[in-house]
Amino acid sequence: MSKMLIFVWLTACLLVLFTAAPAAAQDNLLQNGGFDGDFSARGRADLNIPQGWDVWIGETPRTENWQNLPPFAFAHDGDDPAPHSGSQAFVITRGYATFTTAIYQQVSVSAETPLEARAWALLTTCNIAEGAETCASNDESGAEVRIGIDPNGGSNPFDSAIVWSNANPHNEWQEVSVRATAAGDTITVFLFASQVWPQQRNDVYWDDARLFTVSAAPPAEQ
Repeated sequence: MSKMLIFVWLTACLLVLFTAAPAAAQDNLLQNGGFDGDFSARGRADLNIPQGWDVWIGETPRTENWQNLPPFAFAHDGDDPAPHSGSQAFVITRGYATFTTAIYQQVSVSAETPLEARAWALLTTCNIAEGAETCASNDESGAEVRIGIDPNGGSNPFDSAIVWSNANPHNEWQEVSVRATAAGDTITVFLFASQVWPQQRNDVYWDDARLFTVSAAPPAEQ
């Protein structure tokens, strides 16, 4: 191989290396985003939230006795499903009922910073047939998950300023993502879940949440 060909080959390899490096090396701005760290009880022994995160629980409307009941939450390290990665995921659940809830984390950033938030989610909402041990998730409950960024750093998941991306990831892990630009020096990432109708099994799993800077964020949809 001539010296010129070797030079061209090395140059091409270096270009590939340095082009790919920034995406792989992006620092996660969230604490305990993989949910492999500690959890702590928040007011109840059966409401365990990842350290670094806060929790919001909706209690209205409640026109039925199964509607918007307080959920249970804890670290999930078992099967059905296995964590997306690492040793643990986070699950929030309440069978035979619906719940509306979000965990959120406020993060210090520089104003006008374009940001992207990502997380993996999985829904299991279904009724277990007689004689069966589990069931395949379906959309009869009207369950949904959302990831959102509040550019103003608030703690109310119903604030109109939040930029949302939603999904219905039944039976398998699916990554959801959203982009927004910080309005000030603090933003908030929300992982939100709700359902319309109760199911016997009503589980929402989260794993591998990330927040990182990007070159530019699209404007929020109105």
